[in-house]
Amino acid sequence: MLPYWTRSAGTGGKIKSPEDFIVKETIHRKYFAKYRTAGGVSRKEGKYDLFLLRKRNMTTHEALALLRKRFGAGKIGFAGLKDKKAVTEQHITMEGGSDFKENGIELVKAGTSDKMLSKGNLIGNEFIITLHGCNAKKLQKVIAEINKRGFPNYFGPQRFGAGGNNHAIGRLIVKRKFDKALQLINKSYGKDYKEIFHVKKEILKFFVNAYQSWIFNETLAGYVRKGKYFSGFIPLIGCNTKKPGKSSEIMKREKISPKDFMVSKLRLSCSGGERKAFIKTYLKYTINGNKALLNFTLPPGSYATVVLREVTKKEVR
Repeated sequence: MLPYWTRSAGTGGKIKSPEDFIVKETIHRKYFAKYRTAGGVSRKEGKYDLFLLRKRNMTTHEALALLRKRFGAGKIGFAGLKDKKAVTEQHITMEGGSDFKENGIELVKAGTSDKMLSKGNLIGNEFIITLHGCNAKKLQKVIAEINKRGFPNYFGPQRFGAGGNNHAIGRLIVKRKFDKALQLINKSYGKDYKEIFHVKKEILKFFVNAYQSWIFNETLAGYVRKGKYFSGFIPLIGCNTKKPGKSSEIMKREKISPKDFMVSKLRLSCSGGERKAFIKTYLKYTINGNKALLNFTLPPGSYATVVLREVTKKEVR
């Protein structure tokens, strides 16, 4: 179990419905600029249709699949993936389409754009979260501590799947234990693949990415256990990693090296990168009896569920 960073007691509490977990993304204002200045001021031509997508209790991929089927859309541009068990708002771009609403999804035309939305356009996400049955007195203390000390930028439980073992599958792939990896994929996801080569490469890569995230979490946990705030970045170990840093200890224990993330037999290559160790944010809150409304923003890639875990001192979702 990953260690907590704050010393204050947890509040307890739970989220009862998707409406208790609201997410609104923030796109860089430059994306919405209507004029370009290079070579003189000129108005941008709107090649793509820009929509505001609202969804409830479905993943971004599920929502996009539904839109592709309805409108026959090919490529759909989006800036980030949003939580499933939530009510979320995000912008998307595609060619064609129109206002649309049915159970769990709503699409509203917001204008046009001369370029597709992508990850680089995302600044962050705003979260409006309702906690039911929490201890108000403890809430004040733990939030004050988070606002002062920040929180560890762990990858959240969503990264590791409903069964929490996506990283275990990734570990088996990296260690070339393909038969065992296949057995665990079939068991965890109710599949009947006969060969690991029958599993789509992007799905296999997803499992390896989960293992990379697990290594990051374990490395960060080392800082947290020592009560040491680290303002820098921790490597995400991949085939191109030159300096594993503190992750070397985890890799030695796991008996792996960066080159193991190049799985030639599966034509699979997983590069590394880096991720900020701790995040500073400011949580605002209001209390009504034993119910609390939390409001805060996070940068792209950081998890609200990790903040909630630190507040409640338990897995909320």
